[in-house]
Amino acid sequence: MVGVDCRGWGFVIRNNLGKWCWRGVKQGVGFSAFELEEAKACHFAMCTAMAYGYRNLVVDGDCQAFISKLHKKDVPNNSLCFFISNILSLLVRFDFIAWGFVKRGCNLVAHAVAHFQPVTFQERIWEEEGSAIVYYLATKDMCTCINHTLI
Repeated sequence: MVGVDCRGWGFVIRNNLGKWCWRGVKQGVGFSAFELEEAKACHFAMCTAMAYGYRNLVVDGDCQAFISKLHKKDVPNNSLCFFISNILSLLVRFDFIAWGFVKRGCNLVAHAVAHFQPVTFQERIWEEEGSAIVYYLATKDMCTCINHTLI
């Protein structure tokens, strides 16, 4: 696919012990602004979590401007409006939800999943843990975030 501008949204759902339960990716053509791509990933992850019965979530993202809008329930008058409105409307379907900002170094698995090969331009969701590289990145995410929190 030479010359095709691809993008992907990846997410990881972990339990309260940090063990992942689900991974997902949705890939397509084209790329929007970083904040809009983060909103699309968040919406995809929340819809997947609901579909699998999760009612308590901590959503971590590495786009501080987007996470700030969710905290403030700020619905801007631009292309983000649709996604933020939909995300906020889903809140009633959860018993608990919290928004958190993490540096990109704590979000390696989600980015690796977003670039999962081969690019198929469709939604894929896995329950199993996956390849050794994904396991390595998950461990690195956990260590980076723990170290970041302790500092």
